[in-house]
Parts: sequence; structure tokens; C-alpha cells
Amino acid sequence: MTHADPVAPGTSEARLIAKSVGLRIREESVAKIATSKPGARQWPISSTTRAPKPAIAKATREATTPTPPKPLTFRERVARMWETTIRERGELDLQQASREFTEAIRNDPSLLDQFVHDMLVRTLVEIGTRTVSAIEGAERVGTHVHTIAHLRAKVQAMQVTWIELDPLTKVHVPLLDMNRAQLTAAVVRRAREAHEHAEIANWLLLIADRMQPGQTVQQACTPTELRLLRGVAAQPNALTDLITKG
Repeated sequence: MTHADPVAPGTSEARLIAKSVGLRIREESVAKIATSKPGARQWPISSTTRAPKPAIAKATREATTPTPPKPLTFRERVARMWETTIRERGELDLQQASREFTEAIRNDPSLLDQFVHDMLVRTLVEIGTRTVSAIEGAERVGTHVHTIAHLRAKVQAMQVTWIELDPLTKVHVPLLDMNRAQLTAAVVRRAREAHEHAEIANWLLLIADRMQPGQTVQQACTPTELRLLRGVAAQPNALTDLITKG
């Protein structure tokens, strides 16, 4: 003979409704319903109730090592010297203060070394730039310098040592070791990526075509217009038409 489950006050109606729609009420839910009414006694919670996850220990957060500040350059350190002196004195004679700072720098080995280092690097870069510009067949790209002959040899070597992603195995493979199936899959991947980049380029050009000098995109286009232009950009001839009109 089985005993019926004890029914908490105020919960018989909830059990009947749940049973009629094929639901099962956990004891936790029954307890919440029971305790939600004044005077109802609290029923024990099921043993299957999960304990709350412990919060992250405060010590763990405090143990995180902060990023050390970037050291000041010579110019920044001297600028602080000027600022501090002006604020402290209220007025300043530039020539007299310059003589004071010169003496202070001479007596501070770290400042003096930093000054020599900064000036030396700047002077060497300046001399190198002038020298490279006078050499026939040499080019400068940013801080990098190369000769045309070296660049040509580098490109030729790159073609032989080219590494390509094999979409079939998701592994980078030397070009010389790839078979026909791998090359075909690589072509499809490259073409798909090129199409996606071209579509985005179309979109950006269409937006720029609507803008006046000095305007931002937010000022020139609404979100709805941006979405419409994105759809136009997906058309194959959007970029060609825009260039032709330009």
C-alpha cells in the first residue's frame, strides 16, 4: 500500500494544473509556492538541489600582476621638469631655467645617458635616410630599406617557398608538395575570400560616394541606408559601375 505524498497548504491546485498539462513539479517549486503565502509552513528542499557556485576568490583578483608603466622618454622627463618648475615658481626666465636644467642633467647619469641615446638614434636615422636616398636602386618603406635587386630575389624565393592552406586537411602545406585536388580546393577558398573582400569594398565605396568632405558616415547615412547599400554592394557590377561613374 502506497502512501500519498504530503500536500503543502495552497499547493493542491498547482499540482492539479501541472498534472493536467503533463508537467512534473519538483519539490523546490512546491516549497516556493508554499512559502509564498503567509502562514504556510516551509517544506524541505529536495536533495537534488544544486549548491550555488562559489564566488571568485578576492585574493585571486588581487594577485593579478599589473602592467608596468611605459618608461618616459628624455623629452617627456624634461617636459615634466619644466612643468613642475613653472608651477612651483609661478614665473620663469627661460634662459636661466635652461642653464639650471643643463646642470641638473649633467648631474643625473640616467637623464644624460637617455639624452645621448635619443640623440644618437635620431642622428643615425637621419644620416641613414640621406645615404639611402642617394643610392641608386634603393628604396625605403617606413623604417625598412631594401634594394630593388634584393626585393626581386626575395619575391622569386617566396614563390618557391610559398606555403598555402590546404582546405581539405586545414593544414598549411608547401606549394611544391601540393597535388591537384589540394590546389583546386585552395583556389576555391581564395576566390571565396576575394569575393567577400570585394563585396565589402563595394559597400565602403558606395557609402563614400554619398558623403561630403568632412562628413562622417553617421552624419551621411542612416542605419537603414547602410543596410540598403550593403545589399546593393552584393551585386556583381556595383564596384565597376561606381568606378565608371567616377
